[in-house]
Amino acid sequence: MQLIKNLDFKTKLPDNLKKEFYTLLHLESIERIYVISWLGMVFFLLFLFLDYQRYLEGKFEAGRIYTYLFYSHLTYVLYLLPLLVVKYRRSLIEKMSRGLTIMAYSLLLSVTAIGLAVLVLTDRSNLILYIIFIFVSNWALPLNHAQRAIFNLTSFIFIVIAILKIGNDSSSTLTIRLYEAFGFTIFAFLFNTFDLNLRSAKFLNGKLLETERMRIEELEKFKSGLYTNLTHEFRTPLTVIMGMIDQAREDLNGNNLEDFDESLEIVSRNSNELLNLINQMLDLAKLESKSLVMHPEQMDLVNFVESVVLTYQPYADRKNIVLSMHSDIDHIEMDLDEDRMLSIIQNLISNAIKFTPDGGYVNVKILKRGLKEVALIVEDSGIGIAAEHLPLIFDRFYQVESVDINMGRGTGIGLALTRELVEIMDGSIYVQSEVGLGSQFEIRLPIHRNAPKKIEKTPKKVVKHPGDITAGSSTKPLLLIVEDHQDIQKYLAAIFTESYTIEKAYDGLEGYQKALSMIPDMIISDIMMPNMDGATMIQRLKEDARTDHIPIIALTAKADKKDKIEGLRKGADAYITKPFEKEELLVTLKALLDIRKKLQSKYRQFALVDHKDPAGSEGNFIVKINSVIERNLLNQNFGVEDLANMLYMSRMQLHRKLKAIADRSASNYIRCYRLHRAKPLLKDLENNISDVAYDVGFGDPNYFSKSFQKEFGITPSEFRQN
Repeated sequence: MQLIKNLDFKTKLPDNLKKEFYTLLHLESIERIYVISWLGMVFFLLFLFLDYQRYLEGKFEAGRIYTYLFYSHLTYVLYLLPLLVVKYRRSLIEKMSRGLTIMAYSLLLSVTAIGLAVLVLTDRSNLILYIIFIFVSNWALPLNHAQRAIFNLTSFIFIVIAILKIGNDSSSTLTIRLYEAFGFTIFAFLFNTFDLNLRSAKFLNGKLLETERMRIEELEKFKSGLYTNLTHEFRTPLTVIMGMIDQAREDLNGNNLEDFDESLEIVSRNSNELLNLINQMLDLAKLESKSLVMHPEQMDLVNFVESVVLTYQPYADRKNIVLSMHSDIDHIEMDLDEDRMLSIIQNLISNAIKFTPDGGYVNVKILKRGLKEVALIVEDSGIGIAAEHLPLIFDRFYQVESVDINMGRGTGIGLALTRELVEIMDGSIYVQSEVGLGSQFEIRLPIHRNAPKKIEKTPKKVVKHPGDITAGSSTKPLLLIVEDHQDIQKYLAAIFTESYTIEKAYDGLEGYQKALSMIPDMIISDIMMPNMDGATMIQRLKEDARTDHIPIIALTAKADKKDKIEGLRKGADAYITKPFEKEELLVTLKALLDIRKKLQSKYRQFALVDHKDPAGSEGNFIVKINSVIERNLLNQNFGVEDLANMLYMSRMQLHRKLKAIADRSASNYIRCYRLHRAKPLLKDLENNISDVAYDVGFGDPNYFSKSFQKEFGITPSEFRQN
């Protein structure tokens, strides 16, 4: 049965693959033509040898047929042409169309066929050469089934004409020759049809395997991305919960009840966030198994939506987003499942704020549509959704790949759950969006009043997001916390507020800009953030001469080993995963600061004044500063402003960087460099002290002597004596 299937005269290829298959067939046929061309040249030499033997035996004088054979044999030299072209100009044939290749090689084979016809006319036993010709030709040419049938039919007609021209055969012998020619022509056609079908089946199987492999790779990529985003969604609130529990203990032990209450409130809020995420996943599972049960109650939709919008006001304020609500009715009682409705509204509002840049707006509307329907609309001025993604955004776990991906990626659960919950409530959801202009989600729900009325509970206190912690004394080291999750930001600030002046940034772009302008002593940064991710921010800071010395701790929920390696490769000095232990963070920070202090001690002593052996970016920076000061050593007016300009830095950036590396101000560094350069000059007793002072850029010898004594504890004269 399989053999019969492989003799099917219709190539089992989809239309979209036929062109690619025949192109591949064309390339494979070039290899076959190359082999046959070599055989043609071998036969050419063999026939010439036979003709030479016949010439020596005097057969050429015996009959003109041998002269004809000799001329036909000479035609085989034409096989040298495709042989050389394939050998040295393969691209020429590859660029030719399949039809042109068939035509060109068919002409060459027809020349061979003429020689075969001469042989058949001479001796019908030479019919075997026709059989070889018809098999080889079918094997070499990239023909489809229809073209192969035409080729074989034409060849058969020519060989029949040649056979009929033999006048000495009996009718029975003639019939046998015709049957032989017909049988072998059909057999050659079927054999090569079988060959073509096997090649097409192999090609199709290869394509199916490739498609399956790509599908598996996409599935693995999808699973990896889903797990990464899920763990990020879980790790963030877990980090806050674990950290704030420790903080609450400290607040309680210190009898700081106000901070203790605030810590517990943050723990409660993040616990609810974690529970909400788990509930969403469970709801999806229930929807899948059709076991989700709704618990509707009659309640005021307007009041309910207002209360939810109010809880998101601090989040919107932090991003400088105008969050507003409008309703064309004061209140409307209708059947709602409070938990499910809360999930719907939270998903829509949180997405709108998340994907709206700073300075934009999010507007929530409630509009009555006739007597039996109400519409809930959430519109924003965010990044928008491309048209090709709109039909897919409600699919489970679907996540839009875009250039603004770091504005926040969720799990791909929210919108899928929202649509299914709306449909269970006999409602419908619509979306309109345009890239760069924003999006509008509209939910339409029927107004039913069949459920019992909701029993109002004591309203919960709306917890506002805490504001920025007041920065400490300016004498403390400056710590920049780059974190888009406000509760984690607050927790980190609470840990370090006693020892550091805290500065905050809510995304990578803001963090990068603040790092350049402030040159902090230390940076703690998240990785997955909007506008610019933490890895990009770290890489840019480490590539900038103004900030490459700053120790940076990457604090992230991306816990894979490859993510850690990538973070360290970008330049992070340490990589800590969420949830983290407070002690681990403190120890890591202390270790980095100890390294920084050793570096300061080294460069404070001007280790690179007398030799140029820098270690790392800090050493290179010191060498560069020393080089600039050295070139201006005689210039008594050369100061901090000049040095900063020549290094393409602001005065403050230079001061902060030098303070971090050498624990000296810029003016102190210039003065001390001059003093260190004076030491070898003072050793030469032929130089008087005043000349040395002028040679290292001091305009007043007395000031030079005082500065020298202050730096080294002895006067220039005492230095000479020692």
